[in-house]
Amino acid sequence: SRLVNDILDAASLKHRSIQLKMESVSVEQVVETVCELTSTLAKPGVKLVNEMPTLPPVNGDFGRLTQIMTNLIGNALKFTIAGSVSVSGYHTGESVVVEVRDT
Repeated sequence: SRLVNDILDAASLKHRSIQLKMESVSVEQVVETVCELTSTLAKPGVKLVNEMPTLPPVNGDFGRLTQIMTNLIGNALKFTIAGSVSVSGYHTGESVVVEVRDT
């Protein structure tokens, strides 16, 4: 089901017809939710670390941001054999940057 939705989303993006629900979104809330949901994907010996500081809200689609973060963090956990996956971020100018790093 998720794969089908991702394929449909990619097709919508290609044709510029994707619908976004723009709203004020807490990046920390998105990251916290995704970390809770994906932590079970970590292999033994891999630690998921949420280092997200308090950041200003962003204007975005909560569902799409959650989908993107789930893909990034999930892939990092899937392909990390040992060590850690950390999620952090920072505010620069008018942008908020989120970093997902693995060892």
